[in-house]
Amino acid sequence: MNQHLVHLIAVTGTEDVLIGILENLVAAERKHPEWPQDLIHQSAIVSEEAGELTRACLQWQYEDGDLHQVSVEANHTGAMAVRLLKNLFDRI
Repeated sequence: MNQHLVHLIAVTGTEDVLIGILENLVAAERKHPEWPQDLIHQSAIVSEEAGELTRACLQWQYEDGDLHQVSVEANHTGAMAVRLLKNLFDRI
C-alpha cells in the first residue's frame, strides 16, 4: 500500500471507517453484482442511500431515533459512492 495513504489513514484515524465502507461495498457487490453502466442511474443509487442517511439523521434528531442506524446508512452511502468512483475509474 502507498506509504502516503497509510500515513493519511493513521493521521486521520479513519481506518475503521474505511474498513466499514469497504465491507459494505463487498457485500453490496455480492448481493447486487450488476451495476448500471450509465452515470445517471449510478448517481441515483448513491442519492437513494444518501436519502436514507438523511432520514436516519432526522429520526435521530427529532424522533429519538437510533444513532447506530445513522452509522449504517452512512456506511451504505459511502460504499455506493466508492462503487460509483470505482466504476468511473474503469472508464477513464
